[in-house]
Amino acid sequence: MVTALLWLLACVICALAAYLAGYRNAKAECRTGEQVASPSPLPRPDTAVPPAPSVQMTPPPAAPRVVARPAFPAPVRERREPLVVRPHPVTLWQDRGWQVHGRSLRGYYRTSRGAFPGRIEDYRGAFPSFYISQVPAGLYNHPHAACSQPQGDGWYYVHFAPRPKDPDSGIRRIEKIMQEILDEEMI
Repeated sequence: MVTALLWLLACVICALAAYLAGYRNAKAECRTGEQVASPSPLPRPDTAVPPAPSVQMTPPPAAPRVVARPAFPAPVRERREPLVVRPHPVTLWQDRGWQVHGRSLRGYYRTSRGAFPGRIEDYRGAFPSFYISQVPAGLYNHPHAACSQPQGDGWYYVHFAPRPKDPDSGIRRIEKIMQEILDEEMI
């Protein structure tokens, strides 16, 4: 009889604790392993509380498996011929108006602040030679001052490392140097 009273007291304490915690419909588990539903009105200690029927918990049904597939198959790419980039049919020296004189070219190295007479010897050879005339005074203070050697009559031979293999690349490099010199003179 004492064990029954202890069991009943343990169940009441569990139900009271669940009720006080704010879980009116919570189930309290007693020491014996049976689950007892907490009563809505608290039972009086002189009445016996019948054990609640055991409740079987079943997991929710598994969600259906969804597989996403594209509505249309991926497009098949056609194999194309590679894009061939061909050089411009007109060279830079032709576009800038340089004239052919035997095995040399004569024209002007152009910058945004002026043009300088120039000459290119052996322009069809493996390594053409570049000359410039009437260079600005700032050339002597420029890092490329050693790249120009006086040839007499105001002409300077311009050497490069590495040497340009065509007239167009030499014209571009000399024009870039002359532009740098003139920009420094303006500062």
